[in-house]
Amino acid sequence: SHLKPVAPGAWLTPTQIGRRLGLTAYTVGRIVTELGLRGDIPGLARSYPHWRPHMDRPVVCHAYSPEAVRRIEAAVLAVA
Repeated sequence: SHLKPVAPGAWLTPTQIGRRLGLTAYTVGRIVTELGLRGDIPGLARSYPHWRPHMDRPVVCHAYSPEAVRRIEAAVLAVA
């Protein structure tokens, strides 16, 4: 599924953003925290439960809007 093109306007996870930028999901998470995008922010960030195999409870995952992704990309370019 990671080979499929991203639809315009799609919300992306830190892993997907990291793949686009050549970063790890952990690094993207640090940038997200620095930008204040952590948590549920209408129009920018949302969290959702995701069931992982062999786990008895869901893991909270995060997705970011195209606007939030632009902010994250800008922060990466500002440092580079």
